Amino acid sequence: MARLTKKGKTQRAVLETSASQPPFMKVDEVASLLGVSRVTIATWARMNFIPHEKLGRVNKFRRAEIMRWLESRSDAKQLQAA
Repeated sequence: MARLTKKGKTQRAVLETSASQPPFMKVDEVASLLGVSRVTIATWARMNFIPHEKLGRVNKFRRAEIMRWLESRSDAKQLQAA
């Protein structure tokens, strides 16, 4: 799985690799992708900060929604920097 770096690389590689992967991601996968802990992802989900679905007692993350969320967040950061 492609991983974002803090060096500001584009997310195109992440978007391209996600097309061949399952539609849902687990907390571990999202945490690894974003470079944060599982606890942070669980907290963000509880706060509705990150798009997710609760299936029973388990948080699942639609890969396409996470990628859109990431892209919208990077667009906002670029606008603030300009």
